[in-house]
Amino acid sequence: MSEEDGKAASVASSPFDDPQADLILRSSDLIDFRVMKCILALASPIFKVMFSLPQPKQDPDAEPSPPVVPVPEPSAVLDPLLRILYPTPPPELLDVDEIGGVLEAAHKYDMDGAMINARSALRACLEREKAQKKPTSEVAIAVYALACRFKLADEARLAARAFLAGPLDHPFVSQLEHLSAASYYHLLDYHRRVGDAVEALFTSISYSDDVLPNVSIKHHFCGGGTTEVYQSEDGTAEKVCCTDEWWYHARMSVLAELRKAPLSSSSFSSSIVSPHLKAISCVVCKDRAFEGWDKMKELSLIQINKKADKVELVLPWDR
Repeated sequence: MSEEDGKAASVASSPFDDPQADLILRSSDLIDFRVMKCILALASPIFKVMFSLPQPKQDPDAEPSPPVVPVPEPSAVLDPLLRILYPTPPPELLDVDEIGGVLEAAHKYDMDGAMINARSALRACLEREKAQKKPTSEVAIAVYALACRFKLADEARLAARAFLAGPLDHPFVSQLEHLSAASYYHLLDYHRRVGDAVEALFTSISYSDDVLPNVSIKHHFCGGGTTEVYQSEDGTAEKVCCTDEWWYHARMSVLAELRKAPLSSSSFSSSIVSPHLKAISCVVCKDRAFEGWDKMKELSLIQINKKADKVELVLPWDR
């Protein structure tokens, strides 16, 4: 749609319908935002410089009206952007696409306040997704792509961390069109290295000493054990232990899920481990395993997160 199509511009909703405004920003979909130059000049050095330039003279015979400045942003972007700048309650940005539009405009017009607001909205998106019972990777990868596009290191790291809680396979999101191959590679590499660290955790001496006793009774030999070697984190020490056979198979199932999503608590779900718990033939071992599983899961997730904390995400543009 364009003015050449003969379509008249509409006026935006309050407070951008002010008859006292001294400037009209016309969106790409022909919505007129009547605004105050002073507010735009305070929020954006770009507008401040523009307003300092000589302005074209109005026709003295024409009815006085504010100058019209067409902008390429649609009203869906311009409205929340301007509401952030105005002394009104800021808009609630919930959709990643909407936040991306605001980020792009704020970056283009050098609006620091709007950038801060949009960055907070990105983090809120990640928090809402984290609260879901079964997080997906879609929001995390979209936020990561936006953060990399605008070089927002803190948000990129938060998004990469959130990416570890969902499945590695994810649907296409439009934000990927602006993500470099290098940044995407480093995200996948980060996922792989966290997975390696988590896998190593399950055969570490600290895990054998601090976590495993919750579900396995040491020195209880019922004929269902298997000998395994546990190592210290630095690889300089080894410890040979007799591990319950059910745990060996349960661990393989849990690790298979953690490889897909290293920080997913659903990797310890009953649907994955129950078959192994029910297969325990020793009554003593079975009772201990069922009684201690929740505690073991809690401690495992704590150690898994600590392992993830030690893995650095490489951001090629933030070195």
